[in-house]
Amino acid sequence: MSDQPKFDYKPTVFLPTTEMPMRGNLPQAEPEQLARWQEGGLYAQLRARRRGAPKFVLHDGPPYANGHIHIGHAVNKVLKDIVVRSRSMMGFDAPYVPGWDCHGLPIELKVEERFAKQKRAKEDIPAGEFRAACREYAAEWLDVQREEFKRLGVMGDWERPYVTMDFDFEADTVREIGRFLANGGLYKGAKPVHWCVNDRTALAEAEVEYEEHTSHSIYVKFAAGQDLTDIDPKLSGKIAVVIWTTTPWTIPANLAVALGGELEYAAVRILDASGNENLEAGEILILAEDLRADMLSPLRLSQLHSDVRDLLRPRRTALNDALAETRHRLAQVETEIANIVAAIKAGAYSQMLQAELARLEGDVGAGEDVAEAIQLERADEHDLLRGARDEVVDRGVGDQLAAPDHDQVVGGQRHLAHQVRGDEDGATLGGESLEQVADPVDALRVEAVRRLGCRGAIVGRALERVGAAPARRHR
Repeated sequence: MSDQPKFDYKPTVFLPTTEMPMRGNLPQAEPEQLARWQEGGLYAQLRARRRGAPKFVLHDGPPYANGHIHIGHAVNKVLKDIVVRSRSMMGFDAPYVPGWDCHGLPIELKVEERFAKQKRAKEDIPAGEFRAACREYAAEWLDVQREEFKRLGVMGDWERPYVTMDFDFEADTVREIGRFLANGGLYKGAKPVHWCVNDRTALAEAEVEYEEHTSHSIYVKFAAGQDLTDIDPKLSGKIAVVIWTTTPWTIPANLAVALGGELEYAAVRILDASGNENLEAGEILILAEDLRADMLSPLRLSQLHSDVRDLLRPRRTALNDALAETRHRLAQVETEIANIVAAIKAGAYSQMLQAELARLEGDVGAGEDVAEAIQLERADEHDLLRGARDEVVDRGVGDQLAAPDHDQVVGGQRHLAHQVRGDEDGATLGGESLEQVADPVDALRVEAVRRLGCRGAIVGRALERVGAAPARRHR
């Protein structure tokens, strides 16, 4: 296979013939293209071609001449160049005159840094020398930035820019002020001048950075300073004008309330202050009709919230009490489990069970004594009722009183069983309700068995915590 000749496919590929290089080689090609634009006077040719066409003038907000350009400059100038070129292609005469701002704090700060390297403070430098240094610094960086903007491919009248420190530009500024003076537009007033205490210089408003602050909007009522019955006889009594403001810090300096002649106002009488200490029942509030709903709705909402809170307060109290009781019971169970765990670890759980059984047997014995006493009391009541019935029969009234039957006695014993248990729910044990236990002593025995069953469940959980398997007891 190595002896076979290799086939050359190059003659079989048909490509268009072009003088464009395969690579852009932009670092060398772009400067050459910009040089051809400059040598051929391309910008001047465009102005001559569009002479007499409708004007489209883009005013260039000037950058500071205080350093190399950055990405912000590039975005600004490239977008402006796109706009100007597109308008020129649409048939407009769209000149572009670049500019530079040569006054302001950014330039002063850079000049101060230069003097600081010479061990000279700003306050020790004569004003004329300092201004001359600022002018020299701005001119230096203006030339640097101009070449950098050209390198971006931005087309404009770079040889005749407008510069704020040019004497011609400053003279035009004075002429414009003269025009204001001539047409009556110039007047003397008071305006604050922002001063930087750190740099000891005046600041333009655009150079002042404000800290962000969120203020609460408030409604304020101002008492009416005069009688308003001449407007409407109903406007009598205590009257106040309500205003809304988002600058509450200005309230102490307020001297009056201004009303708009073209605005509609509403007079609202307060029938119920709803606990609002800033309002009084019967007073009249004058406020803008557009703000009436916004101002009064919070008052109604506040009253609604108050009513809802009053309705929910008992329910909330009951729920809090139930929650506290539940937490208390859980704490008791946790304590009991902890005691059983400790007893199991110490090997003293059998003694604890014996003590618990002895206590329950004592409860049963006490219950038997109580039941016997109650049965004797019931027997005495039975004898008394029987004697009363016999006496009534002897007097001829008739057999209207019946002796207590067996159901009544059993009912009393059921009630006793409930009292001993302290539970009215009639809990069951093995399918048999305590209400079905007629004998109070039997009820006590059932209760003792129930308690031992609960104790067994608690012991089972305790054994799970210590890692021991509870022994199952067969019934």
